[in-house]
Amino acid sequence: AATAGVPRELLPAGGPEDVVRTGPNGCVALWRSSASHCVIRTQCTELVESLANYSVSFLCFDALSGERVRHVFDPGAFDAEETFDSEIVCTRCEDADGVKVSRVASPTKLANFRGWKKKDPKVVNSILTGMYKEVTELKGLVVEASLAVERLNGQVFDG
Repeated sequence: AATAGVPRELLPAGGPEDVVRTGPNGCVALWRSSASHCVIRTQCTELVESLANYSVSFLCFDALSGERVRHVFDPGAFDAEETFDSEIVCTRCEDADGVKVSRVASPTKLANFRGWKKKDPKVVNSILTGMYKEVTELKGLVVEASLAVERLNGQVFDG
């Protein structure tokens, strides 16, 4: 069984029927725990080489925002036998194998912005305010990174 020996707090919230099998020959299990975290369990002792070349991934669905966020782990990130609590809170944890995600997807809540002409102006304002805050924060990070590069250049080339 996918959940045999798993600590109680990491067991599937909805029981064994909530476990999704994925990965090489289904040796990777995914579910949402009672703490609403996505949990990944590998049982791949006979498929170590296949697992080493496989990118474990899942989609975190948030019912409140309607967003799905894809989380991808590098090939070789998991042991053949491992239970991993991602500590990522989700309404539902979904298999991401074969799901195409746009490379230009924004981390903002653009899913809520679709159909904005039909939305309450207060909702649109709230979404735009959130985007403005994100852009402002990104500008600050760019300034910090630029200053750090200048300091490094000074140490490397002037020092």
